[in-house]
Amino acid sequence: MVGVAGSKPPQSTFRVHVQTVEQGAPGTQILPVSLLNPPKQIMIRAQPELSERDILKVESAPTESGGVALRLTLSEHGSTVLNAVTTDNQGRILVFFVNGRVVYAPVIDKIINDGIVIIPGAVAAEEVKPLEEAAKAARK
Repeated sequence: MVGVAGSKPPQSTFRVHVQTVEQGAPGTQILPVSLLNPPKQIMIRAQPELSERDILKVESAPTESGGVALRLTLSEHGSTVLNAVTTDNQGRILVFFVNGRVVYAPVIDKIINDGIVIIPGAVAAEEVKPLEEAAKAARK
């Protein structure tokens, strides 16, 4: 990667993990995650399903609660993965992390086949630009 002297890569991460209810194949790592709303602990696969590399476009809008809602357009690869994950894991929880923090954890109740992810309002305004930059840098 070619960079400007003294410049740092964007310091933002985006990860999506799916809840697991079984141990999985030998060698599969499982991690506990605490959710806040409602409060509960679940287990997720350690390997993320999606990352900032799968984001093509980040759009944001302020919410009444002071947070920022995100509309993420995924790459073709990301769209395919999300379609498969939401098809195969109905009733499980899909956990979205920004910078290691859970920002959204919906129960999968429909197949997402359009490559669009909406994260309603749990992202801080100062996290949006670094996320855009990280997604752009990851695609290079």
